[in-house]
Amino acid sequence: IQNFLEKNPFLIKPCSKIIPKQKLGENWVTDFVLMNLYDHTVHYTLVEIERPDMPILKDNKDFRAEFTHAVSQTLHWDTWLQDNQDYIQRRLKGFETPSYLIIGGRSKNMSLEEKRLITAWNRRQQNTEFLTYDDIIERAKEFAQTLSSIQ
Repeated sequence: IQNFLEKNPFLIKPCSKIIPKQKLGENWVTDFVLMNLYDHTVHYTLVEIERPDMPILKDNKDFRAEFTHAVSQTLHWDTWLQDNQDYIQRRLKGFETPSYLIIGGRSKNMSLEEKRLITAWNRRQQNTEFLTYDDIIERAKEFAQTLSSIQ
């Protein structure tokens, strides 16, 4: 799945250049980084990919350990980046405040309440987003519809 997303980053964010396996010093490696140009500036999104069968919520609707581990990974990256600005700016031109994206699990069999919990989690985040593989499929469909409507 990672190879497929690396070859098709537009499924995640249109107009993205992809940088696979970006090292963050000796301790951390992203699955990949998406680079987008906005208003003559570069914006980077560091991506953590989890398995499609990653469990997201427990029966009591609390987030599972696998989800919180992925969130924790992005927190470690963020802390490391704050301490190593010179390092990352030498490797990623124009690097400033990145965003983070976690992809994992499926939502097609989730209840409306469970989907709303994930939506609420995303809404409360400032620079981190969580998408399931079903979200990626829906974005791809919307992107294809948009392209087909352009004549």
